[in-house]
Amino acid sequence: MEKELVKSKNLMNTVSLARLAYYEEYLNCISNKEKLSAYFAHQDLSSSFFPIIQMLEIALRNKIHHE
Repeated sequence: MEKELVKSKNLMNTVSLARLAYYEEYLNCISNKEKLSAYFAHQDLSSSFFPIIQMLEIALRNKIHHE
């Protein structure tokens, strides 16, 4: 339990408090664990869009190159 608390505090210091304030204000995350869990879930969700964005970028570059 103590190691988990130390890890949580280290993560809280790494991720800006201003960024985590969003999760408290809009998602009603109270504990640091809830805020960090929501933050990482959001990161995971956001990363799923990267392949789509990459494919769109390639298609756009190819279109511009062939014109």
